[in-house]
Amino acid sequence: MREKKKQMIVGIVISTFTIVFLYTLFKNQKVPVEKIEKENLGQELVVKEKALQETKRLTDGSIERTKLYHNTWDELYRKPFGAVPTDTEIRLRLQTVKGDVSSVTVLFQNIQTREKQSFPMILVEEKDIEGSLQKEESFDYWEADLRIKEIGAYDYQFVVEDQDMKVDYKQGNRNFRVTVYDPEYTTPNWMKEAVVYQIFPDRFLNGNASNDKVKINARGNEPIEYRSFIQFPDNPNIKEKDRTEEDGDGIWGNDFFGGDIAGIYQKLDYLQSLGVNTLYLNPIAYAASNHKYDATDFKTLDPMFGTEEEFKVFTEELRKRNMYLIVDGVFNHVGDDSIYFDRYGKYETVGAYEYWSRVYDKMNDHGLTQEIAETQVKEEFITEGQRFSEFEFHNWFHIENRKVDQNKPWERYWYQSWWNYDSLPEFKSMTGEEAISLGLAKNVNVGYPSEYNNQRLVDYIFKDSDSVAKTWLRQGATGWRLDVANEIDPEFWRAFRKELKDPTFQKELGYEPLILGEIWEDATIYFLGDQYDSVMNYRFRDAVIDFLRKGQAENTDGILRSIMEDYPTEAFYALMNLLGSHDTARALFILGDGADSHHRAENDSYYNEERGLERLKLAALFQMGYPGAPTIYYGDEAGLTGSSDPDCRRPYPWGEENKDLIKYYQQLGQIRSEYKNLLAYGSLFTLYAQGDIYIYGRQYEEQIAIVAINRGTTDQVIEVNIPSHVSTGFTLIDGLDKNYQITVEGEKLSFHIPAMRGRFFHP
Repeated sequence: MREKKKQMIVGIVISTFTIVFLYTLFKNQKVPVEKIEKENLGQELVVKEKALQETKRLTDGSIERTKLYHNTWDELYRKPFGAVPTDTEIRLRLQTVKGDVSSVTVLFQNIQTREKQSFPMILVEEKDIEGSLQKEESFDYWEADLRIKEIGAYDYQFVVEDQDMKVDYKQGNRNFRVTVYDPEYTTPNWMKEAVVYQIFPDRFLNGNASNDKVKINARGNEPIEYRSFIQFPDNPNIKEKDRTEEDGDGIWGNDFFGGDIAGIYQKLDYLQSLGVNTLYLNPIAYAASNHKYDATDFKTLDPMFGTEEEFKVFTEELRKRNMYLIVDGVFNHVGDDSIYFDRYGKYETVGAYEYWSRVYDKMNDHGLTQEIAETQVKEEFITEGQRFSEFEFHNWFHIENRKVDQNKPWERYWYQSWWNYDSLPEFKSMTGEEAISLGLAKNVNVGYPSEYNNQRLVDYIFKDSDSVAKTWLRQGATGWRLDVANEIDPEFWRAFRKELKDPTFQKELGYEPLILGEIWEDATIYFLGDQYDSVMNYRFRDAVIDFLRKGQAENTDGILRSIMEDYPTEAFYALMNLLGSHDTARALFILGDGADSHHRAENDSYYNEERGLERLKLAALFQMGYPGAPTIYYGDEAGLTGSSDPDCRRPYPWGEENKDLIKYYQQLGQIRSEYKNLLAYGSLFTLYAQGDIYIYGRQYEEQIAIVAINRGTTDQVIEVNIPSHVSTGFTLIDGLDKNYQITVEGEKLSFHIPAMRGRFFHP
C-alpha cells in the first residue's frame, strides 16, 4: 500500500461479517470524525470511527451510465486478482466521467448469510494511481481499501449518486464477487500432480470370472442379467416395441459385465503408460445395482468386484507404484435393498422399511397406537432372530403411514427418496430435538432440520474410528469423491473435513486424504477452507467442449478466467478437470456433434466420429497442459463412444481399441509426467484467444510451456505477445512433433499451427 499524507482506519464489526475498511484522505481535506451506533439486519453495528470527506463538486443530477467501469481482472480496478485469504487488503476502484457524480458507495453482501453493509468510496487524484489510465477521455476514480475478516463469498456492487439520481452498477445482470477463504486452507499436493483415470468398475475388465455369479439377485427379487464385453448396456429407455433380445430385459441397473478389482490390477502397467497416477473408482461398496450408488452395506466390498484380500493386494500394489485411489462416497442415500432400509426383508439387521411397514400395518389393520405397535414389532423381530443395529438404522429415514402405487405389485408406504427414485431412500433431515427423542443424539448439532443432527449417522459415516470414511482410507483409499455433495448440509461436510484432516489421523495414514465434491456449477462456497479440496470441474468441461464445437475462444477464455478468479489457488490447482463421466455422454460423441437425446450414439445421424476424434485429441491436449488434474474417463483414450447414461457406460473395447488415439494420449501423459512441476504448479497466462485459436502459457521458475490449439479448418500462423514476466532467449520443442521448435526472443513470438491440430511446447 503506497504511503499517504494522512490515513484513517475505520473498524466495522458485524457478527459473521467483519470488515476493516480503510481509505486515505489527502492533504488539505477537511475530515470530521463522528461516533455512530446503528442497527444492521437486526444486529448492533458499531462504527467506531467514520471519516466523512467533504468534496465540493458541480453536478447536474445525471449520470453517464455507459462510462461507469470496474474490471475485476485489471489490477487498476481490483487488487489483488481473484480469491484472497481473510484480512487481506483489497483495493477497489470505480471509474466515472470526470465531474459526473457526487458520491459512490460500494455495497457488500455475504451470499450465504445474506448480511449486507455499504462503504463510502473516496475520490482520488490521477497522479496517485499506479497503472495505465485511459487518456482519450477525462475520468474520475473512486477508491476504497478494505479487509474482510470472515470467510465467505461476497457479492458487491457500486451505488453511484448525483443529486437525486442513483445508479446501481453491476457486472452486466449480476454482481461482482470476491472469495475470501481461510489462510490455513491447503489441499493435497498429490492431487495437484495427479493424472486421474475414472473407472466404472463393472465395465473395465473381467479379471476374475469366479466372482461373476456370486449373487443370486440384483435389487429385491430382480434377476441378474449377465452380458459380454461385446454387448451394449441394457437401456430401458428404448421403447418396448423397439427392443430386441440383444437390448436386454429392460430392467434398470441389473445388467453386469463382470469387471472387477482384479481386472484393474492387471492393467496398471497400461494405465501408467498413459501418465495416470491416480484412479477414481465409482462406488465399490456392496450394492444391488451395477452402478453401486444404492449401497447395501457401506463397509463391505461388493463380492462381484472381488474379495477383501484382492482389494488389499490391489491397494498395496498402488502404494508400491506411488499411485493414489479416490473412492466414491454416497452419503445422501442408500439402496432400498440394504441393511439400512431392507424393503425386501433380506437381512439379519432390522432395516427402516421392514420396521415401519410392520408398525403401520398393525396400526392400520388392528387399530393399535404407534407406541403399542412399535413394542409388539420389536418383540417380534427379536423372537425371529433379527437384531437392531446399535446405530438405530430403523430411525434414519422418513417413512409415512400412507400407501402409494396401490393395487400394483410395487405398492408401498411412502418414503422420502432421492429425486423420487424409490430405489434410493434418503437419510432424513431431522431437528435436534427429534434426534434426541429417537435416541439418535444427545445434543443438538444445528438449529434446523438436518441429517447432521443424527449423531448416530455421523458416527457411522465418519466420526467413529471404524466409520465408513476412515475404514476405506485405512484399507488403502487416499481420497473421497462425495456424491450429490450439494444435497447434504454443509455443516455435515465441515465436520467431515475436520475429522479426516485431523493431524493425528493423517499421521496414521501417512498422507493427506482428498475430499472432492460432485458439484456441477460454481463451487466457490465450498472452497473457503472448511469443506472440499476439489470438485469435478464441469465448468471446465463445458467451456472446453463448447470451444471445440463452436470456436469463440474469447468466450472460452472469459469462462476459464472466471474459474481462476472464483477459486483459491489451492483449490484451482487441485480441480478434477474432466471431459466426461458416468453421468454425461461420452466426450467423443459430443465432440462429434452428437446429441445426448439419442439412446445410442449410433442412432444419431449427425454424429461424425472422425470429427469427434480430431476434437478429442485437442480436448486431451487442453487438459494435459492446464492446471488441475486432467481426468480420463475409462475408454475415452481408446475411442469409446456413447450417448447419455447408460450408453456412456459401455464396456472398455479390449481388442478393438483405437491404437493411434491411445498413442496420442501416451505422448501427452509422458509430457505431463516429465514436466510435473511445471504443469502441476506453474503459473497460467493466456497468450491468444480469438476465434478458432486458443493459446495459453505455463511458467514454473525458469521453465516455460505453451499449449496452442487450432480448432479451425485452415492452417494458421499466429503471433503472440510475450508477457514481461516471462524470460526470453530459449528454445521450446513441440512434444507432439519433435521436428518443430521455436525460439523465444524479444516481445513477440510467432509459429504455425496446422488445421484441427495443436502444439505442446516444452523445454
